Amino acid sequence: MVINTRLGLVSKSAFVVNKFKAILFSLLLAISWLPASSTAVPIVNWTISGNGTTSAVENWEGNWDLNYALTGSSVYSTQTWTVSTTAVADGDYTFDWGYEGFHAYFNVTAFLNSYDSSSTTSLYSGGPVNCCSTPSAGFSEAGTAYFNNITAGEVFGFTLGGSNFDSNNQLRGTLNLSQVPEPASLALLGLGLIGLGFSRKFKKS
Repeated sequence: MVINTRLGLVSKSAFVVNKFKAILFSLLLAISWLPASSTAVPIVNWTISGNGTTSAVENWEGNWDLNYALTGSSVYSTQTWTVSTTAVADGDYTFDWGYEGFHAYFNVTAFLNSYDSSSTTSLYSGGPVNCCSTPSAGFSEAGTAYFNNITAGEVFGFTLGGSNFDSNNQLRGTLNLSQVPEPASLALLGLGLIGLGFSRKFKKS
C-alpha cells in the first residue's frame, strides 16, 4: 500500500512537470514567432510645452497626466500644446489615452492629434459649438493611439488644445497616457503567472 501510494505521487508529480514543460514550450514558441516590431519596448517619459501653465505628472510607471491651463484673450485664437517623448528603442508603441478639459461655453473648440516623424493623425476634433454641446461646458474623450515602426531617437507624441470666444476666457485640460505592453511582454507575464500557479499546485501535491 505504501509503495503504491508513493508510486502514485511520483506519477502525479511527473505529470504536472511534463504538463508545465509543454505549456512553457508552447509559449516560448509563440514568442519566437512574434515579428520583431512586436517585441517589448521600454517605458517612455513625457513632457508638455505651450502657453500658460503646464505640468507632466507620472502617476505610476507608464501612466502620465499632462496638464495645461491658460486664461486671457489669447484663448480667442487656437492654442496648441505639444506632448512629446523620444523613443529609446526601435519598435511599436501603443498608448491608451483619455482627454478631458474645460474650454468655457461660447464658440468652443478642442482637438487632439498624434504625430511621429512621418505623419499626423487626428484622434479627436470638436466644435466650434456653444453651450452646452460638447466640447462646450466640458469634454471627456478616450481612445488608443498606435505608433508603428518607430526608430530609436525618434520624437513622437501628441498635439492638443483649442479655443473659445467666451468672457470666461480659459482653457484647461488633461491628457492621460497609459503605455500598453506589447505582445512579447504579455506573453512573458502569462508565462510567469502559469509558472507560479504550477509551483503552488506542485507544493500542495
